[in-house]
Amino acid sequence: MIALSYLGGDRLHIDVRGHELSADQTVEDGGGDTAPTPTELFLVVRARPCREGPAVVVSFGPSDHLHRSVGWA
Repeated sequence: MIALSYLGGDRLHIDVRGHELSADQTVEDGGGDTAPTPTELFLVVRARPCREGPAVVVSFGPSDHLHRSVGWA
C-alpha cells in the first residue's frame, strides 16, 4: 500500500508498506528544501546502479536535458 499525506506547502509524507519517505520542493521553487523533490526521487529509481558496477550520477536543471554519467564511487 502507498499512502501520501500532505504536510503543508509543497511537503509530502510517503508511506510505502511501512517504509517512510518525504518529498519537498527546493526553496527556489517555493518549497522548504526539507527533502528530495519528487523528480529527484523518480531519478533515483531510474538511475540506480547495478549491484556490482559503477555508480551512476544524474544531473539536471530547469532548462537542461537529463544527463547521465557513469563513474566509480
